[in-house]
Order: sequence, then C-alpha cells, then structure tokens
Amino acid sequence: MKDQPFSALRRLSSATILLLAAFGPVALARAQSLPVPSLAVMPAADEGVKPIPTIPGEGGVEQAGCASCGAGLFGGGSGSSSGCGCGNGQCTPGGRQCDCCCSTDTCLGRFVNGLYRCVCCPDPCYDPHWLPIADAAYYVDAARPVTQMRLRVDQMWHMNSPDRAEYFWARQASQPPGKGPQGPVANINVTEVRLYTEAGSGMAGISIDMPYRRIEGDVDESGFADMVIATKAMLLDCELIQITFGTTTTVPTGAAPKGLGTAHVSLEPSLIWGLKLAPNTYLQAVTGLWIPIGGDPAYQGNIFDYRFSLNQLLYKPCNDLQVIGTLELIGWSILNGKRTDVVLGQVNAKGNLISGGPGIRCVICEKIDFGVGSMFSFTNQRWAEEELRIDFRWRF
Repeated sequence: MKDQPFSALRRLSSATILLLAAFGPVALARAQSLPVPSLAVMPAADEGVKPIPTIPGEGGVEQAGCASCGAGLFGGGSGSSSGCGCGNGQCTPGGRQCDCCCSTDTCLGRFVNGLYRCVCCPDPCYDPHWLPIADAAYYVDAARPVTQMRLRVDQMWHMNSPDRAEYFWARQASQPPGKGPQGPVANINVTEVRLYTEAGSGMAGISIDMPYRRIEGDVDESGFADMVIATKAMLLDCELIQITFGTTTTVPTGAAPKGLGTAHVSLEPSLIWGLKLAPNTYLQAVTGLWIPIGGDPAYQGNIFDYRFSLNQLLYKPCNDLQVIGTLELIGWSILNGKRTDVVLGQVNAKGNLISGGPGIRCVICEKIDFGVGSMFSFTNQRWAEEELRIDFRWRF
C-alpha cells in the first residue's frame, strides 16, 4: 500500500516513545522541595518592638494542618507514614475529626480511609488545583475542569469498518438505506485536526471540540466533522481521588455522505476518575456508555468504553519543567448494532476492541504543554490499526 514505506518509521518512533517511558531518568523525577526559609527577626527599636517568636519544630516551623493522602495509594516519599490515616490526633482546623478508621498498612486500607476522609471529614488544608501529572493522558479525559485551549492532530491508519455501530460514520450507502459514503470500504487512512476549547470554574466545566477530517483510501473526502460538546461536574475532590460526572454530546454537523459524520446525535454519560498512586505516579480512568439517538435502526449500537492511563513523572529539573510518560489502554465493548463487511455485506458488529500505547508529554510552567501519544490495536476487530496523536495545550 502507498503508506507502507513509512510503516517502519512509525513503528520505530513508537518504540522510542515506549523506551523513554519505561527507562527514562526516573531517578530525576523526585519532587523537589524548596527549603523552608527561617523566620526573620525584626530589628529591635526603642518603641518596644519585639523579635517575632518562632514556632518549635524543625527549622522553626511546624505544620498546623491535617495529614492528607500526599503519599498516594501505594505510599512512598515524605509523609507516607501518616498519609490517608485518621484518628491519630492531627489538628483539623475548621474540620470534623475522623474517628472511624482501618489500617493504612495496605493499599486497600489507604483507599478506604482516603475515600472516607474525602466524603465525611475532608482535610481543610487540602488546596484543590490542576496538576500536570493528573492530566497527562492523550486518550483519557482528566477529572478536574480547567480553562484551556488545545490543538490536536490525529493520524489513523488502516480503518476497515468505519460504519461499525455508526460510531465513526453513518451506515454505508452500499447497504440501503444508508446515509454514509458509497462502499464497500476495505481500508481508509484518516487525518483529523481538532480545536478544543474548555472553560472551567471550580468543580464544573464545559468544552467544545471542532474537528476537521481528511479521508484517503477507498474514500477520498475532507471537511468539518461532527462537533462535540461536553460538560464536567466534580462529585468528589480530595488529594487521593477525584471523581467527575461527564456528559458528551455529538452534534451531526458533518456531511454524512462524505464520511464526515454519523447523521445522528449521540450522548455519552461517563465517570471520570483520578487516583494518586504515589507522589510521582497517577492513574487516569474513564468509564462511559455511548448511546446513539436517531441513527439507522439496524446499524446503530450502544458501546461501553473503558480507558486507563498510567502517568509517571520521568524528569523534573525544576518546578517549571516536567516530562511525563504515559501508558494507556482503551477498550470498547460493542453491545449491539451492525457493520458492513466487504465480502459478506451486513454483519453483526458486536465484539470487543482493545488498543493501547505509550506517550510522552513536556509541561512548561503548568501553562503550556506538548507531546505525542500512540495507540496500537491488540484485536482483529478495530477502529484503526495504528494511531498517532500530537497535542499542544495552553491554559489560562
């Protein structure tokens, strides 16, 4: 095929990303803590000005806050002995004292205690804020809303059933009364350029994603594809875990006969998770149900999808420069619907599709980040055999 000379280059690039993520200078990823400055003493004066008294403790400063889950689910790093614990006499200014605890010597105990503290007696010392390591994935949404813009380029190779359950485009016109492109379609390559704008305020956010799509292969078309509108509402927010309810609405703005849309509205309610595993390790996860509305009765189908991303801080020479590696896994369980086979025509679309791949992201000043992610199909049934994603984001 015409893109085969570049296949080796793509695979070499992806292997390089995987090696960076796996064997990068993890030792340099330790979070750097700034030294606590000693308290200044006011110069004495004739009017009775006294030196500022110091607080007993190391360096003259002693923490007056509550223990939180700063060490993450697996512990490690500073504060691991008290992370997620309760009932051990820590000060709780303005907060309710925890008094129902279990052992924090295990991951399960840490998770249960952290969830209990988050719901019943949240740490008043916890400062909710956006973290690069909690929002580094390429194919998994982040739990915390944030005001930002994102320019994304997707390159997908070897899609063979794009009308599967009418998820990517509408039923092919070769299977009347299909509204999609004239088939049959055995193989296409797709390039998408997407402009994403998100506005976040506190625990809520809304976003608009506008893609421009170019299709090559058995179909040769280009134009704006279906617009996506999404909302987020955080249900739980503490240092150990964040849980957000998200909704995604796809509006059929693309021309279905050109392969630029599905010709129907779709909704996807989802739960978005963020879990702190260790001081420099985070897990992002999404579970959702894609529901088509008003599509072809025979072809449209519900799809349950699950997405996971393990994010690891690889390099942090200073607070304003971070390099984060990601390892992502995505699964789609197609519950019903049909697809068009080149030989057999209309066939059942039910099945499980699984893809995964590494990525790397560079964050500057927590305002700008960029990087590349990848995805490879692990199953014969698939959307794309290989995918490469390039991101540039700017937060306000």
